[in-house]
Amino acid sequence: MSDKMKKLALGIELKQKEICLLALNEYPVGTIVDVEIHGHQAVRIKIKGHNDNWWYGAGEIYGVNIFTGKDRKFNPIHDATTIATGPV
Repeated sequence: MSDKMKKLALGIELKQKEICLLALNEYPVGTIVDVEIHGHQAVRIKIKGHNDNWWYGAGEIYGVNIFTGKDRKFNPIHDATTIATGPV
């Protein structure tokens, strides 16, 4: 692997780890958020956890729809609009 490729791969790894940390800090477990996933009507989700894998699904957040009880996952860096409504 060339030095340029190694440098780029390291940069990607660092950014993905940063995304994971940011998701943990901005969406702590217990927080209630309104999320629009793929342009559908917003659902209210209580955060249950976060993806620990920086190499796959970096920043992915797990939760439960507080009205239906259905497990949901979303990644705020893609096409979700999130509004934190505070911890519960």
